[in-house]
Amino acid sequence: MEACRSAGEHFAHRAVGARIEAMDSPPSLDGVRVLLVASYFPPELGPAPARMGALSRGLVQLGADVEVLTCNPRYPHGHKFSPSLGKEEGISTERVALRYFPVPVSNGKVLPRMIEQMRFYTRGLARGRKLPPLDIVIGSSPFFTAACLAWRLSRHWGCPFIYDVRDLYPESLRLARIAVPALLYRYLCGWAHRLYEGSSFVVVNQPSLHASLSKRLPPRKLRMAMNPVELSEGDAYRDSRLSESLTVGYAGLWGRGYDFPALLSVIEQADASEFNFRLIGSGYWENGVREFAQQDRTNLSVHYGWMRHEQLLAEYASWDIALLPVKPNWCASMWPAKIPELVAHGIVTIVPSELPLPPSLVDSPFILRAPEATAQGYLQALNEASRHARTLTQQDYYEAREMIRREFAPARLAQAYAEVIRQALPTKAKYRPEPATPD
Repeated sequence: MEACRSAGEHFAHRAVGARIEAMDSPPSLDGVRVLLVASYFPPELGPAPARMGALSRGLVQLGADVEVLTCNPRYPHGHKFSPSLGKEEGISTERVALRYFPVPVSNGKVLPRMIEQMRFYTRGLARGRKLPPLDIVIGSSPFFTAACLAWRLSRHWGCPFIYDVRDLYPESLRLARIAVPALLYRYLCGWAHRLYEGSSFVVVNQPSLHASLSKRLPPRKLRMAMNPVELSEGDAYRDSRLSESLTVGYAGLWGRGYDFPALLSVIEQADASEFNFRLIGSGYWENGVREFAQQDRTNLSVHYGWMRHEQLLAEYASWDIALLPVKPNWCASMWPAKIPELVAHGIVTIVPSELPLPPSLVDSPFILRAPEATAQGYLQALNEASRHARTLTQQDYYEAREMIRREFAPARLAQAYAEVIRQALPTKAKYRPEPATPD
């Protein structure tokens, strides 16, 4: 275990200085008007809407007046459903009506998504210019057009722009092997450079993005604020030492960044009497999973589609191990947001050795690095995880859970952003710090 963790040590020591720590007394944002531009927002499902919802609620609690410009809710199933936004929380939303394309976001249909996002950009620009004067604009990407829209609106209102980055774009198009004409790709790269240069701060949600962008951005401009994890009080400890067989799970997007052929090979080679596998989600690899599952797989159960967070937490209660086969060439731009939540539920989580981890997770007993990102490497890690899971105690579980509750609390996201906002705002009398008093 110690040798497996060593790959993340270097990143941990580099990132800890740049990481935004929680403050004893979070800065007040009374009277600050904030516009949040995001393609995803609750009641949609997934890490992106959860991040944006937690950020907007947290900023309101710190005194900010928050407006949200977003699309009609329809992720991840591709169909619209009625929003339930909780006006009592003080969040004003401007939902831009879009033409409906009955295509799920995760199925690789690029053209409908591009058309929809361009409509969001043009209509959002018209809506945003009609808003009352703003103090700061936050743009979240992906989708890339949301960040471009936020940057344009910040220029319109003459206020700072904060770029919330959750994916490297347009580099991720090449990683996903999506055919993009060279001229269009250069145009998108130009826009990406403009957003980085035109922003007051760039805030990333994962250590892999921090490591990648630190090579092209000055340290003073780059910040990291991890996705929040909301834990319920009723989650029970599951003692894997009493289990004859262990449950190995994967839940989330079956995207191109994950090596599902390797995962299916692990399922095929693993001892069926020792491991039961549970796959939940949909996406690019769905056809391959369906074809694989049609064969006689007594140790595999599959749920096609997405689950609400409450349902997913119930699934976690039966898991012992999670396997996240991120492709090595994607480790520089993608970090599974579910890792802290898996650790908080006492699930031994297998990740590639190339995947950077935040400092708080480097030494966690619930993180196990595969020796290599191949089917054989994951199978070797799985057998080691089987032995390791049976050595973990209830005390290990409670310590890991308390660490996640402390390091990934929803309030920390808003506190980190509040500090960034205070630094980005123009120097005005009401935002100046109080003068120091002589001893």
